[in-house]
Amino acid sequence: MAPPKKSAEENELRGNPGKRPNPVAPVDVLPPSPMPAPHYLSARAKQFWDEYAPDLIAVRFVRTTDAPLFALVCETVAEAFESKEILERDGYTYETHTPHGSMIRLHPRYAVLDRARRVLVPLFDRFGMSPAARLSILSKLAATPGRDPANAPGPVIDDTADLFADDPLSDAGPFGALN
Repeated sequence: MAPPKKSAEENELRGNPGKRPNPVAPVDVLPPSPMPAPHYLSARAKQFWDEYAPDLIAVRFVRTTDAPLFALVCETVAEAFESKEILERDGYTYETHTPHGSMIRLHPRYAVLDRARRVLVPLFDRFGMSPAARLSILSKLAATPGRDPANAPGPVIDDTADLFADDPLSDAGPFGALN
């Protein structure tokens, strides 16, 4: 088993007896640039972008190359909120009548809401928008020599909690109560 690697500070104090170049951690020299919301976002998705993107950009969890994926997150959140509003207004089920009798069916909009919830959880993790994902990202940054994640402000995502609130149909099968 190889001996554990020494920190950059220890190597600097020890000198460089082998005369090999010391690896230097890449450091971001440019400050994060503000990123406007893409023009194709819906009004509600743009509202989510405007609320959360600045914090995520400030801590470098979202960069310019991530804009299309974060726009997808914003649109999915907007669809989920719209679906939740429709379900609250119309109810989770409706009744159909056939020659064989009546049947209670699940509102089609529930499938949209359920699918959005299932898609959003891993997408939130990719952008450090859950406590576990944030901890994972920050611990990886802390392990990188030359980085100090403790000084970076952390985004707080609390307003989406009602989107994932318990509803009577959320625990059944891969598509909720559809299965």
